[in-house]
Amino acid sequence: MDSFDKIRSRVLVIDDSATIQNVAKKVLTRAGYDVDVAEDWLSANKVFHSPSQPPPDVVLIDVNLGTSMRGNMILDAYLKWREKGKKRRPGLFLFSEMPEPELATLAAECNADGFIFKGPGLAGMVPAIQSFLEANP
Repeated sequence: MDSFDKIRSRVLVIDDSATIQNVAKKVLTRAGYDVDVAEDWLSANKVFHSPSQPPPDVVLIDVNLGTSMRGNMILDAYLKWREKGKKRRPGLFLFSEMPEPELATLAAECNADGFIFKGPGLAGMVPAIQSFLEANP
């Protein structure tokens, strides 16, 4: 069975930048993922807890959201939800332009499943998501 025979994985991108939302959605859609975007915690929760579909398989959370709830706080809330249900998914990734060593440290401190640096073309995004999904079927 190749990847086209599988159910498409769903990714939620939480970022307050419309540009990043659009680029991430375009890159991930081309890679075969269903993508939802949200600019803040409230919008993300509507997608995450939608009664019409299961939670996403992966959530990318911008560290520096321009709202009262920072990315690491959102990550913590989703980790608690995941642990309560004893689930391995969704994969929770911090998503930022901060220097990679700082981002890696923050991701480890927050118990994120990983981090994705917002580099040119979001080049590391698809491989990071694919690795997580392959390791957590």
